[in-house]
Amino acid sequence: MNDFLWHYTSLETLEKIFLEQEPRFRATHFRDFCDDNELRWAGNILLKLMTGSEDWNNAYQKEFLNALLSEKRFIEGFYIISFCKHKDHYCQWKNYAPEGCAIGFQAQGIEHLFEHIVSFGSAGGRGYLPEQGHSLPCVYVNDEDKVKKILTNKLKLSKQIPKNFEQFSKFADLLLEILRIKKSNFFFEEEERLVFRYETDLRFEKYNVLNPWPYLHPNNYLYCPLNLEKLQQHPIEIMLSPFADVLKGESIVKRINKEYNLNIAISQGTSRQGNCANCIQPDNCKKSLA
Repeated sequence: MNDFLWHYTSLETLEKIFLEQEPRFRATHFRDFCDDNELRWAGNILLKLMTGSEDWNNAYQKEFLNALLSEKRFIEGFYIISFCKHKDHYCQWKNYAPEGCAIGFQAQGIEHLFEHIVSFGSAGGRGYLPEQGHSLPCVYVNDEDKVKKILTNKLKLSKQIPKNFEQFSKFADLLLEILRIKKSNFFFEEEERLVFRYETDLRFEKYNVLNPWPYLHPNNYLYCPLNLEKLQQHPIEIMLSPFADVLKGESIVKRINKEYNLNIAISQGTSRQGNCANCIQPDNCKKSLA
């Protein structure tokens, strides 16, 4: 399998990922993602389904989901690194890396590249991921009925219904399903999300439905280190934007290869103008980046 997933970013961030400390990516808490409205949309559909089901209709579950969809950050953290299936995609260059690059990893086994030990963002300290990341291709829909069908199928697969805070992990698959759903006008991105679930030690404390806010998760991002041994065995490519500083990009990649004994291939994209009929900004898409 030679399919790659691409992370579009700046050359400065490329340096930070590989050369600032250990090789590591920054994963962002889903509540700080720009897709907040889509999260609320899919989450509210799930809430309707739960309310209409005998098995899924209890105060804990509804309060939990309301907390998840609120402005507060819940104790159970889902953190995301975004990738794209497109190589050299004009819309991605324009929106995320006009003078940057796209870091490409072979898709198969990408979740195994990351260590279980992570470091916190604003709060400092280190922690442990209870499981590997989940590689989730996004589903693009505008029809509420289609979303209901996706989530209903997931509900049917759940053998045990979580009734309290300690059983939350049984609820996690449903929340992961919500994180896959995006509106159809973003389908051109063909996004795949690498999602990490982080639990704090407070997860076993008694959960108070009427006062859930002591259990807020304080970190808006996690640093997720790459396993160097696995990285050395995993195919990696870096494509520079058509408008990137080629000498600067080549210099960074040369330093990365030397530092970690890697053999990252480097190339430059050619997509200088878009003709994406279904882009969320079709008029801009017809204009050159130059």
